[in-house]
Amino acid sequence: MGWLLYPEAEGHGYAYEAAAALREWGRDVGHIDTLVSYVDPENAKSARLAERLGATLDAHAQRPDPSDLVYRHYS
Repeated sequence: MGWLLYPEAEGHGYAYEAAAALREWGRDVGHIDTLVSYVDPENAKSARLAERLGATLDAHAQRPDPSDLVYRHYS
């Protein structure tokens, strides 16, 4: 699960609201067993958002870019 905002849209809660709704839909309606977010280690805002959503770091998850952090939203 990913998100992208233009700089002028940051700080208004849009990413949190949209990601939280998608996370809930994926679990409850889509019956998706697990979601992950790949976060660049230098992107502290995205890491904080993933954590605010309740995701935890998964050091053992596969990742397209070996340097990415993987946040698992539920399993």
